[in-house]
Amino acid sequence: MIELGLGASLIQPADLITARHLWDGYPAVRPTDDWGALEVESGGALLNSETKLAAVSAAAFDRKALKGTGWKLILKKGWKIQAGKRKSE
Repeated sequence: MIELGLGASLIQPADLITARHLWDGYPAVRPTDDWGALEVESGGALLNSETKLAAVSAAAFDRKALKGTGWKLILKKGWKIQAGKRKSE
């Protein structure tokens, strides 16, 4: 999961898929904030504007490159990723 500010997101509303009013699914999306950008070109992403979380596929995840199948995380200088509270995060 990635915590998002969803400040300056580039989202195409026509592509929006809502999942029981909890998550919005996008086939391609590029949410941005102070930390950088999450570029999802294929495979989709689930975004929750209330909790400010994003979920993408963990398929072929490369921790060093910060990318997986169809997406990449671009962090601005001074930002880093760290493990969450649960083992799966």
